Parts: sequence; C-alpha cells; structure tokens
Amino acid sequence: MNFNLDKQQLELQQNLKEKFAAEIAPNAAKIDADCAFSDDNWKTLADSGYLALPIHRNGQTGWTTAVMAAEELAAVCASTALCAGSSAWVCGGTLAACASDALKDAWLAKLAAGEAIGAYAVTDPSGG
Repeated sequence: MNFNLDKQQLELQQNLKEKFAAEIAPNAAKIDADCAFSDDNWKTLADSGYLALPIHRNGQTGWTTAVMAAEELAAVCASTALCAGSSAWVCGGTLAACASDALKDAWLAKLAAGEAIGAYAVTDPSGG
C-alpha cells in the first residue's frame, strides 16, 4: 500500500498545519491546564473540513488523508485531537460503517459539520 501523500494531500496538510498553528495552538496549553473543551477549536475543525474527513471518504478524503490531518491536529493540541477523534472517528466512523440509512441521514452531516458532537458508550459490564 502506498502511503505517500499526493499533491492535493500535501496542500491540505500545509493548509491544516498553518490553520491549526494559528487558531488552535495558541490556546492549547490553557485548554489542557483547565481540562476544558474549546468551542472555538471545534469551529476551526468544522470550518476546515477536518471533522468530515473520516466520515465522508470521497474525493480528496480517505484514511490516509484523515490520518495525516489527525497528525497535524495532535501536533498542536492533543486534547482537541482526542475530542475530535471520539466524535468524528469513533462515533461518526461507526455510524458511517454500521448504522441504518435513517441514522446516517440523521447524524452524519451534523457530525461532519460540527453541529453535533458524537460520543461512544460501552455498556458491557467488563468494558472498562
């Protein structure tokens, strides 16, 4: 499998790196210290298309692109990356792969746009 980034992916990588450095990195230490969730960071992720990458895998998106984007986010703010990962990857990815069409229609566009924040619950008594 080829994991080299193509020209479009390299451009997206650079754009995300610059956007995240300018808009997310400056407040990352405070967010971590306060154990806070940043609505501003969430808006940045939604506006950049980041939240849609693991949910809508068409065009420039795909797993390689989504992982590259996740690396860029985690490099500037690990806690924001974990929140986004839970919503877009775990919740959104599970819905995209396994949900009924009705659930997909109800939630995927909202998760991708940042209008909803996904969660994942384990109900198995030995699940941790």
